[in-house]
Formats: sequence, structure tokens, C-alpha cells
Amino acid sequence: MDAASPPLDLILMPGLAFDKALSRLGHGKGYYDRFISTYSIALSQSQKNCGPTKMPALYALSLTEQILPLSALPTADHDWPLDDLWNECWVVTNPDAKIGRRGKTISPSPLKVLAQALKLPNATVPPKDIGLRNWEVPLPFQNETSGPNVLVTASFGRIIPASILRLFRKEHRLNVHPSLLPLYRGPAPIQHAIADGASTTGVTISTINPFKYGVDAGDIWNAQTMEIPLNTTFDTFSQTLADVGGKLLLDTLRSMSTGTARSIKQNDSKATSAPFVKRDFMEIDWNSWDACKLDRRHRAASHQYALRALLPYGPTLQLQQLSIHLGSQHKKLSEPGDAIFDLTSQSIIIQCANKTQVSVTHLQQENKRVLSALDFWNGIRPEGLHNGILKLGSILGK
Repeated sequence: MDAASPPLDLILMPGLAFDKALSRLGHGKGYYDRFISTYSIALSQSQKNCGPTKMPALYALSLTEQILPLSALPTADHDWPLDDLWNECWVVTNPDAKIGRRGKTISPSPLKVLAQALKLPNATVPPKDIGLRNWEVPLPFQNETSGPNVLVTASFGRIIPASILRLFRKEHRLNVHPSLLPLYRGPAPIQHAIADGASTTGVTISTINPFKYGVDAGDIWNAQTMEIPLNTTFDTFSQTLADVGGKLLLDTLRSMSTGTARSIKQNDSKATSAPFVKRDFMEIDWNSWDACKLDRRHRAASHQYALRALLPYGPTLQLQQLSIHLGSQHKKLSEPGDAIFDLTSQSIIIQCANKTQVSVTHLQQENKRVLSALDFWNGIRPEGLHNGILKLGSILGK
């Protein structure tokens, strides 16, 4: 196809499905895709040399197996059919969890629910207290050390024993990790990145090594940098990273299937850790935490635990909803941990380190229900107030 090619009035492009830009879904780089690309370049060159040229009408014809078998479509060696990456996909996830009062309600893993909805074969691993050492992987993956099977994990949160890893080739053991490794190795990279106030992070596809070589320390196959949006939360940003990670994984698998994928070793000297977020991660130190740090911790991990402080008469207090107070400073608040009810904003304003303040609209006392700021303030014991000020303490320093 070149600039001298005869003009076309109509192009019919068969495919399984198309997006709004008429890009074929399920194929790519094959006969029709290369033809359209080459013809467009030739047409552009012709217009440049010979003046305006009539654009052909382009129609996308969506074909199904019932109308025309895939084998009837012209293909090239590097076409990507819908099943280009796997013939079968197994979903393995954590076991059902007991929730609610006294664990009377059984809650299945969301991934298990999705797998069942998509009619994918699925299995669950034993609970954490039992471990995976004696767990038998699904039958298709047993004794396949030299086969094409691929193990993929994403936010699994469990150490996979070497006895299972040995069933897969080293380059076929892949983890989708939501950070730019070697930064934030560990099970909670998103929480720690937001809590640290990092401006960028990303997603990395890396090799899963046996535990003795370190967690998330395997070779890197692919990575994509992402900016961390201002004021983002774990719930919002984790979904963004999940979408990016899924596409990055597919790109990596396709590169592997064509033999073009290359891995690089991590620079261990630049590694940082992202351990599990525990309750003490949210225990406020009023003397050293400023309003920005409280806000970052809240956005990073409040889906797991609420920020916690200590009431002067003993019980702990959870700060359920808060933001940095941007209004004028309350002059009555002189010491970190001092709190007062603000009628205008219907919130409790709390003094933090470095003369900063946060505004809290909902709170929960230990073993009580969540209350609005006004209802909580009206329920404070008289001995808890000194000159109209509630003095909150730090659990770490009690």
C-alpha cells in the first residue's frame, strides 16, 4: 500500500467487537488492523502531495461465532484473538469470612463472588492460621514445572510457600504490586504512600520469589508511574491502581508470549517497606502529629481503622470523619489535643502540633454508636471539660 494506491469508497472491517473509535477489541496488529493503518498513512501522504482526497467510509462489522467462525477471518502470525493469553483461568482466593455479632454471618470473598458470576473455576485457600504449606493447588496446576501455566497474585496478603512456587516456571510467577518497586515493599503500599504524602507511586509487575529472598524483591518485568491525586483516599486510588495494574499485566503477558519481555533486577539499596496497617498506626500523638498528618492517615487507612485518641476520663475516642480546619484559629485552643465545639461548622475543632487544627464532624466513643459532633459534645461528662475545653490524650502516652 503506497500513495499511488487506487482510492477506496468503502472499507468493511470485520471483528468481534469495537470501541467508539472503531478500534477492534479482541484483535490487534493483524491483517485488517495493519491494512487500515497502512492505508491511512498512504492516504495522508496522497493528500499532502496531490491535494484533498476523498476519505473512504469505514464500517465496523461485528461478527460472532454463529455468523462466521474465527478461523474464517484472515489472520497474521501476530494476531491477538480474545483467548490469546490463556485457555483456562482459575481464580484462587481467601476462604469465606465470619462477620457480624459472634460471627454468625458468612461473607464470601468478593473475588470468589465475581468468579462464580463469570462461571470461572475457583478454589479457596486455607485460613491464615492453617497456612498454605499442605494445601493442594487445583489439579490442572499440579506437576507442571515445565508447562505454560502462569501464577498471578494481586493484593493476596499471604506468603506462598516454595512447594507451590516450584510448580511454575520462575518467569511465570507474577505479582501485580501497587507501588514502584523497590519502594513500598510489603502488604500495604497504597496506605503508606498516601500517609507519607508521596506525590507519585505506580504499579509494578514482578517475579514472585521464595520468601527467603525477601518480600516483593523479585525481578521487575513492567512498571507504570502514577501521580497520587491531591486529597485522594485509599478506596478511590486503589481502584485506579487496580485498573492500571490489570492492563499492565496483560501487556506483560503479551510481551512474554512474543518473547519480547525483559526483566531487570531491583536496586535493594533503595527499598522501603510498607508493613501491614495495624490499629496503632491510627493512634494519634497530639504532640508530634500536625493536621496534615492526621488528614493523610485518615485518607490512607480509615477504611480499616479510625483515628483514635483518649478521653480524659478513660475511654478511647474514634474520629470518624475529619478534615483540615482552614478557618480562623480558635484562640481558646492552646495545647495539642485541646478540643472545642464550633457552632458555625457544627464540628469539633481540635488543636494539633505546629499550631494546626482539624475539624471533626462524627465521633465514636468506645463501645458506643457513632454520633454527630453536637450530640457527642452534649454527652461529655462534666468532669471532662476544663473552662469549656475537652483535653484529649494520646493512647501511646497513656
